[in-house]
Amino acid sequence: LVGGTNGKSSTIHFASKLLKEEGFKSGVCYSTHFLSHNERIVSNFQSVPNKAFTDLISDVISATEIKKIQATTFEIMLIAALRHFVAEGLNVALLEVGYGGKLDDTTAFNPKIVALTRVAEDQQGILGTDLDAMAFEILEISKPGCWFISAEQSKIRLQKMKTWLESHGAKWAMPI
Repeated sequence: LVGGTNGKSSTIHFASKLLKEEGFKSGVCYSTHFLSHNERIVSNFQSVPNKAFTDLISDVISATEIKKIQATTFEIMLIAALRHFVAEGLNVALLEVGYGGKLDDTTAFNPKIVALTRVAEDQQGILGTDLDAMAFEILEISKPGCWFISAEQSKIRLQKMKTWLESHGAKWAMPI
């Protein structure tokens, strides 16, 4: 899982290139797109073809209607991406976190690795205005036993995050 206020997509793209070099087949689910929704679901550097995308989304929407689940676009895209990754037999799923925090859909997962790109002042809003509070809200995607890495710029915030993560059972994987 990759959270933060900016740099998530670039981080995921770079990580997927590294994984490819190591022989892994990876899938990526981005939280945004430029031209079409199917850009958000990528396996081995290829966006899901239009027909496959339409079928995936239709299946997920049908399931939500049958179960009477009111799902958001983000939730529908996330489930469609995961279904596609399983069908493609991928080794690794890289998921871009929406906003992060305990109410984010991605908190349902038990990730092996959680990354926090950085917390920037220009992204204050939904998660608040205090950068430390924003960082700790995003850290809620971490689970006991997962590894944590970050590109956060503030050494003081990194130290606070390290303390918080270790107290919640996550593994710190970087120097300060």
